[in-house]
Amino acid sequence: PLSLSGKVDKKRLPTPERRNEIENTNYLAPRNEQEEVLAGICSDLLGVKPVGVNDNFFELGGHSLLATQFVSRIREQFKVEISLRMLFETPTVAGLSNEIDKLKTQNETDAERITRLLSKIDQLSHEEIVALIAEKKALNARKQENHDG
Repeated sequence: PLSLSGKVDKKRLPTPERRNEIENTNYLAPRNEQEEVLAGICSDLLGVKPVGVNDNFFELGGHSLLATQFVSRIREQFKVEISLRMLFETPTVAGLSNEIDKLKTQNETDAERITRLLSKIDQLSHEEIVALIAEKKALNARKQENHDG
């Protein structure tokens, strides 16, 4: 909204909380603990509630100084190195959560990876394990045929 002199009428601007409601009628709540933590950090920094997983950090009022604080808090909370560039390219809770998952997987040691995979295998039935092994053997056989032929 503009004043009579053509300048922005700050008194008529909606509060950040109201602006969020107006701009984001498709609010999607955090779907897991990691997204809840990220939304909480974003909410604390921006003073906006609620923050949905598809809300854009910069559209909610974030700027470069707050972005550095956001990146720092992510580093402290999740023990991963998120760059400012990544935040600018992926400014939503959902996007950042995906990036954190990727970084955690990259940083995972072999022992941690084996433990995670064994945990997944423990949840499978005997029939599912047999089917996976058969599928893997068939895939390897096809690869060998393509390589030889």
